[in-house]
Amino acid sequence: MTNSVIGSKKMKKVSRPQYYRIQRILALIKSGTINGEYCSATVLARELDVSTRTILRDLDILRDDENAPIEYSPSRKGFFLHDKTWELPPVNISRNELFAFSIALTSTWKKNIY
Repeated sequence: MTNSVIGSKKMKKVSRPQYYRIQRILALIKSGTINGEYCSATVLARELDVSTRTILRDLDILRDDENAPIEYSPSRKGFFLHDKTWELPPVNISRNELFAFSIALTSTWKKNIY
């Protein structure tokens, strides 16, 4: 799991597979919002091969931690984006990942200089 930091705000620990699943959930909801076919938690769970409870937890992370404008329509029995232009913020990396990346980048630069 990664412990991400944005400015001084510390985010909830989210594993890489969970982050990719959240990206896919958002893409499916966004697609449904655009074409008018809203996805239920059951449909999302079936599409991503996880439990409905896992989808609901991921939706909570999107709404609570990322401020995603995701809403549920009881009449259409599915989730939609209130703001179709909303995007998930870029991937956050831990300090350790940043350090490793900077070492790799520095190493690459040195090879190109010599």
